[in-house]
Amino acid sequence: MRVFLPSLKAADFKRNRERFEGYGLALMARLVEEAGKLNTTKLPNHPIFVGLKEQIESIATVVAGRVQKALRAATALPVAGAGEVFAAFAEGLKKDTFRFAMDRLRDSQTAQICLFLVFARPLIEARQVPNITVLFENFMKIKEAFPGQKEFFSKHPQTRDSLEQHFRRICSADGVKLAGRGQPKKK
Repeated sequence: MRVFLPSLKAADFKRNRERFEGYGLALMARLVEEAGKLNTTKLPNHPIFVGLKEQIESIATVVAGRVQKALRAATALPVAGAGEVFAAFAEGLKKDTFRFAMDRLRDSQTAQICLFLVFARPLIEARQVPNITVLFENFMKIKEAFPGQKEFFSKHPQTRDSLEQHFRRICSADGVKLAGRGQPKKK
């Protein structure tokens, strides 16, 4: 969350949970709104995109209900806590934390990897991904589906190698457990 909302501090999560939740709800509310606008039929028909399409549709429907439920639950907090949640929610909407998060996602390899791992989590936990190499290759298929990316990585193999190492470090730090362990390809 900190990657997407830099105004939040680790202390907010511990000492001011309401502020953290309000900002998070603002981000999710806008995410729901934008997911509802997406036409998933325009995504490539490649099997790797099936899960992404499902997640986008889930965000537009299931997550929308969860955001509303969380906002209703905030009204049951003591007045000071509820005020903090709604103030942070309003501030997050006003500052458009969603737009900042999307800009950050576009510019940050770390954020892209983390979001990919969030979407891949059900497959990872179901042990449907044999190793990190396969997980990384799926990440790259999505990345290379965007205009100019495939050509860029073809022209700059050292960038792809660096990205793979970064991907593996994040998976390791996240404790990703797969059916097997993948090793980087020998060059």
